[in-house]
Parts: sequence; C-alpha cells; structure tokens
Amino acid sequence: MARYHIICSNLSATACAPGGYQHVSHVGYQNAYGGAIVVTREQMVEILREPGNSAYTTGGGETAEVKVVRCDKCSKPFLRTEPDDTKADNLRKRTAGSSLRCGQTPRWRRFVAAVA
Repeated sequence: MARYHIICSNLSATACAPGGYQHVSHVGYQNAYGGAIVVTREQMVEILREPGNSAYTTGGGETAEVKVVRCDKCSKPFLRTEPDDTKADNLRKRTAGSSLRCGQTPRWRRFVAAVA
C-alpha cells in the first residue's frame, strides 16, 4: 500500500487513434531524495490497480487524484486526474511549458550543482 506523488510527465508523440488523444506516456513520482522515478503509463496503471495504492499531483495549491480510466477512442487504459482540467491537473499541463517534464533537471538543482 503506497501513495505516489507524481511530479513530472511526458506525452506520447502521436495520438492513440485517428481523432484520438496524445496520452501521457511516462510519469515520474517523487522518491525519498526528491528526485523522480520515471515509469511508463502502463507501469503506473499496474501500480494503481494494486489494492491500496493511489497517486496524486499538485499545482496552484490544489491536489488532484490520479485515476485509471479507459480511453473512448482507443480503449486503452490511461491516467486522468480528478478533478480534471484544474490547476492541479498537471499530468498534461506538466508537458506544455513551464512545468517539469520527466528527464529535465529543475532549475534550482542546476543552480545548486553549478555552485557546488
């Protein structure tokens, strides 16, 4: 039984089906050292299907739960936040600009590394 704080995400390069969506392809959850453990969408789906496991993301002082749902276009399971389309809905918004994508180094870490 574990609770995962998702801190970064990446979108797939293509839509899941004609007229479909670019699903989140990878997410990173925070480890004990403040870094991210990056897993595929499929791996996080399996983690969340385990009894007692849950995940969340935060943004703008809000928290959103991460749930597994089935895509109405391609029928594959994907990750969605509840509530959806809020500041805390960072799964897609993390990939669109100022927020952290998986694999990027946060600016504060680059600064600390440069100073050290």
